Amino acid sequence: MRSLAAIKACHNGPGVFNDFEFLFDPVARSRCTTSMLCAYEAKFQSIFHLCGASTLRCVRLFTTSVVKRLTPHLIKFPESIAGFEQCARAFEARSGIPGIIGAIDGSHIRVAPPKRDQKSYYNRKSFYSVILSAVCDARGAFLCCDVGFPGRMSDSKVLK
Repeated sequence: MRSLAAIKACHNGPGVFNDFEFLFDPVARSRCTTSMLCAYEAKFQSIFHLCGASTLRCVRLFTTSVVKRLTPHLIKFPESIAGFEQCARAFEARSGIPGIIGAIDGSHIRVAPPKRDQKSYYNRKSFYSVILSAVCDARGAFLCCDVGFPGRMSDSKVLK
């Protein structure tokens, strides 16, 4: 859970948030009954739209914006043989292994699954997710970034 200071930094002045401030204070929470906490947390989520479907939409909107705005300028594979050779030389200088142009990794981002295809999002780690996959060069700069594949997909299918 984020600290109260971190949450307040995103919230300017009084407002709806102040009614729920005690939820982020462990001492204040310990004085509440379980049913009271459940009611306040449900109300907090409904006001601030923290349900899983909204989270999935936010992740998709954010990553779509990043891909559309940053990919053409910052996140791109080399466009020439010379660019690929430069990547390979940088990796070889760093690792001693020739012929590498990028390092790939992925991560599961926990989401509430869409109602129409829940089983596709249930991953091998026993929770619902979408997959974030990225490739970096030897300096750690992104060459490719993609998100949104259903969590059940294998790494090889995501790579294709």
